[in-house]
Amino acid sequence: MIEKTPAPDPSPYDQEIDILKGFLTVSMILSHAISVMGNFGSNVSVTALSTALQLQSFSGFAFAFGFTTQLSYFSRASLDPSKIVRTILRIVGAFYVSAIATAILFEKKPSLEKIFSILVFNHIPLLSEFIIAFALFLVMAVLLMRPIAWLLQRPIYFLLVNIVLLACTFLPVQNVQSTYLGLFIGTTQFSAYPVVQYFPLFLLGAYFAFHKIKAHLLALLICVAGVVVVELLLPWWGIPVRFPPSLGWILSSVPFVLFWYFFSRYSGKVPYLAPWVARIGANSLFFLVISNLFFLTAPLILGQNFTFKYVVIITIALVALIYYLTTIIRVAHRE
Repeated sequence: MIEKTPAPDPSPYDQEIDILKGFLTVSMILSHAISVMGNFGSNVSVTALSTALQLQSFSGFAFAFGFTTQLSYFSRASLDPSKIVRTILRIVGAFYVSAIATAILFEKKPSLEKIFSILVFNHIPLLSEFIIAFALFLVMAVLLMRPIAWLLQRPIYFLLVNIVLLACTFLPVQNVQSTYLGLFIGTTQFSAYPVVQYFPLFLLGAYFAFHKIKAHLLALLICVAGVVVVELLLPWWGIPVRFPPSLGWILSSVPFVLFWYFFSRYSGKVPYLAPWVARIGANSLFFLVISNLFFLTAPLILGQNFTFKYVVIITIALVALIYYLTTIIRVAHRE
């Protein structure tokens, strides 16, 4: 028998998770800027920063999405199917915009066949792979809502299930030819963010939301130590495989994700910073889609050999421009 979830607060919305998403959004945009606009060769410092950004960005969003899914849907007295469907359709729409733009601007010579393959998720273009993963996270979470609710109340079983999910990083996905299967368990055919392997981070976010885990200075310091350890070990061990994600890649991302979670809790108390970053996080999907469109066109016009200083300046200017757009057009403040 499934235990009943504790009664939710009248308004379970958590603005500090938007702050987390805001930091992660800027992180992902900077990561894309470094990859697309810069040419840094063997610069050790930039390589270390780029690896840290890549480790924390998608994994952090998986965590944050699990957190918001628990608060927005699963903590309420009844599930609202229409709200879930709208969210999935909004994510799929964002994927279509980014993917079709990539096919037109980056892959060149788009055909109706290629556009159709995008519409049926049989072709997943560059810079769009991570977007569709969020729709699949939500689909999986809804289908597994009752088992997830059961697990969140039983830490031992929660841990065991996550160990099983992490073991899926050892699946021989190099043999996976199906795009659909690759979206769930990974493949070497494209840069997939497989839902199954990243689902432990989604569940961890839901666990934090369910148990209302707050800011704690000791936890923040432990996460800082974890980040330092990972950064020190990576040059020695080598960067874990990202596509498809290895066990080392998933586990190495955890200290970064939790650091930003606890840091965002404290940042919520900063009067001028918090509202600005929270607005970015609340409109993270908009920021990521518009920035994708920029990175698809800018290299054709501006080139791709910028120094790190100019990559940072471009990132700041791009974030500021998109932020301004959110103030003059009607963009949902909560995602």
